[in-house]
Amino acid sequence: MIVIEESKKDDKVDADGNGVADVKEMDSKALLLRKANLVMTKMNPQKVDEAMAAISKVWLSVISVLTVQFARTIALSISISDSLKKTFNRFCTPTIQKAVPKEYQKWVPVVVGWICKSIGMSLAWYIQTVISAVTSALEGGKIAAFAILKFFKDKGMNPAGIIPEDLDDTYVDEAIAYLFAALGVFFQFKLGFDVPFPFNLLLFPFEIAEYYIRWSITTVSEA
Repeated sequence: MIVIEESKKDDKVDADGNGVADVKEMDSKALLLRKANLVMTKMNPQKVDEAMAAISKVWLSVISVLTVQFARTIALSISISDSLKKTFNRFCTPTIQKAVPKEYQKWVPVVVGWICKSIGMSLAWYIQTVISAVTSALEGGKIAAFAILKFFKDKGMNPAGIIPEDLDDTYVDEAIAYLFAALGVFFQFKLGFDVPFPFNLLLFPFEIAEYYIRWSITTVSEA
């Protein structure tokens, strides 16, 4: 807040007294340098350091929790990437090293490792996505089926007499739940387990953040 207030005051400064604020007479480069200097001189370094430390602690806590939560997925990702890396290093890496200049050959195994890690991570997390989609579809189907049966019962309607007095004594809700679950999984599969347009544009930053978190917890576990 202090920096913002100081910036507002700075926007009104007219040092040369020509009736025009100094910031309006500067080009973009000079304005950027002026504002950067303002931030550096007006902010409290101690508070910035404390804030960065707090953010780091929260981030490490999140990574720790997610690492435990998705331990199986991470283990599968690491297993796939290690297997791919062995195959690539045996058959592909030597050929690639011969094709690149000598001074860049040392980078080939590293880049191959990154590629294998990306492939392994993508496959493992895709499998986890399918599992999560099926699980959520089953749970959603159960909730929807129970709500439908309860709605008919509350309204005194009983189509074909299939709704008993006690909803716990019937398998109709399970049948309806499995139908809804199958439709839900099929719908997700048709969408490629992705967010449909135009919501994918609105949620694109969150998808980038999700991929970064996946990469982070997989990399931390592999280290």
